Amino acid sequence: MTPIVQPEERWYQSLLQLLARKLPPLAAIMSNRARRLAAEAFAAYERGDLEQASARYSEAVDWQPGNAEYLANLGLILGQLGRFDDARQVFNVALFRHPDDKRALKGMALTLHQQNELRDAMYFYLRYADLEPDDGDVCYNLCAVFYELGRYDDAVEWSERALTLAPRDPLVLRIRVQALAAVGRLEETGPLLERAAKISPDDPQIDLLLGKTLDLLGQPEASLDAYRQAARKNPGNPEVHLEIARVAAFLGQYREAEKEANLAAAMFAEAGNDQGAAHSYWELGWCYYNLQEMQASVDASKHALQLDPSLAPAHFNLGLALLHLGRGEEARSAYEDGIAKVVEVSDLKIHAIDDLNAALKRNPGLEGATRILQALEQVYDALSRDLASADDESMRGTVAEPATASSAANP
Repeated sequence: MTPIVQPEERWYQSLLQLLARKLPPLAAIMSNRARRLAAEAFAAYERGDLEQASARYSEAVDWQPGNAEYLANLGLILGQLGRFDDARQVFNVALFRHPDDKRALKGMALTLHQQNELRDAMYFYLRYADLEPDDGDVCYNLCAVFYELGRYDDAVEWSERALTLAPRDPLVLRIRVQALAAVGRLEETGPLLERAAKISPDDPQIDLLLGKTLDLLGQPEASLDAYRQAARKNPGNPEVHLEIARVAAFLGQYREAEKEANLAAAMFAEAGNDQGAAHSYWELGWCYYNLQEMQASVDASKHALQLDPSLAPAHFNLGLALLHLGRGEEARSAYEDGIAKVVEVSDLKIHAIDDLNAALKRNPGLEGATRILQALEQVYDALSRDLASADDESMRGTVAEPATASSAANP
């Protein structure tokens, strides 16, 4: 933290603090000085001058270093200023002096959360929640942290606590839905989304969540309607347009899918989100393929791969379109590149083998396709065997031995 008081003045104040331990009148003078500075800091905060507020609280702390209120206020203001490292330094001092100070614990948790240090944030949130279990904001934040950490059962637990404390908060309802969906409890999400929609009818995020939930429940038509509603409420969200494109393409509505994928690609590109743009161009390439616009499909797939070369399905889309253009060697090369990028074996089956099989059913004379399909199936069989072998290996030694009398009696 940048010092407000010069080193020689700090030395002078340190001397005064030592003397104040034996001279109560001096301690009272220093306390009054700190109180005046804190009052100035609060006034600055009230008028929105955070820099002045942080400076005055820092001086107040110099005159009364052990004051938990001043330390916590200073840390919180530094956090609002985005000076997270300085805030952490202040909260560390506060918690060293007052380990159970609730405002310092919460402030440290919020600061760490802002810095995406989720495990450390979780620790301080939990310490705070032990002291203040009815803080709905912290219950919500703990749900968010656990969700981001992939601890979905814990996310469900904390979202339930947050919902008990704030049953009409749309944010809480939304994160509860996400947590439930993550553990497969989709049947419980409908009533929550209905409640959220009544409370906040103009919130497009609720429609977006409804679309995702309906999609997972195998209701693509209803899902598409929800996504369209989200797009009407917030036409500037590229994620919504990409979801519309994906579901519309699944339903065979390729012109709508093409339009929405183009919109999503442009929005993601403007926002500098290469991954989002790459997925949009991948979807666009698939749309053009199904619209029999093969060169446009090739161009879109190549654009996706320029942005994200690891996107295996885009390699397969590219190979498929090249086959239809009679460019067999380029197609084979695209499929080989895709195989090298496969992470999930299922991608090879769904996006390469199944799509090529479908193409051959429509056009049995597609030159070079049969040979490529045979190669893909051989790779798939080999990868599937390796995966099965790895699963068998991971099961070895996992069966527990029968408990002895002593271990059963003393868990």
